[in-house]
Amino acid sequence: AQVSVRNTAINSADTGRPCVRLLTNSASTTLDIVSAPGGCGLCCDKPDETSVIGTVSVLAEASDTRFVSGPGLIISIYRQRGGNNLLELADTLDSLDFYGGILRTEGMAAGIFAAAIANGIWYANNADAGASYSVALALTVNQGGIVDTLGSTVSRKFTTATVRPGGIIRYDSDVLSFTTLHTEGPAAIMG
Repeated sequence: AQVSVRNTAINSADTGRPCVRLLTNSASTTLDIVSAPGGCGLCCDKPDETSVIGTVSVLAEASDTRFVSGPGLIISIYRQRGGNNLLELADTLDSLDFYGGILRTEGMAAGIFAAAIANGIWYANNADAGASYSVALALTVNQGGIVDTLGSTVSRKFTTATVRPGGIIRYDSDVLSFTTLHTEGPAAIMG
């Protein structure tokens, strides 16, 4: 199934919750968010809700779009072009493709297999406790991409990180480590 959210109200009738709240139960389901100033959420209504979905794509480049997930989300692919979004994970995310906006990831149950970041800020507060607290196995930070890991004091690691010209990683070297770190040209590693 394909679900498309084309627009929402500016404010939700339920204070503190997104205007559109969904539950899904199929890894073949895709969710495209075109515009959601009042927010669109998956498994975010009750603490014990769960959802399984294949792909979530935040297509809006505007900063007023919001996507929120609860901690029970199992997802394969997350794509973002803009917005101010929160992604909580119950299991490993296969692919994070990030091309703008702000994204905050939370959850100690899941890491990310591959992440590519450009033109936005990723507040990476997640880790996979079952995989030696790995935030991501493979990370590429491109021009305009910022990865900020300072929001968590849990000892974590990136397995392989590549920072290209114009990319930035902010981290505390007492908390975050890299198995392999590559820099190409003028990249900023702030640790």
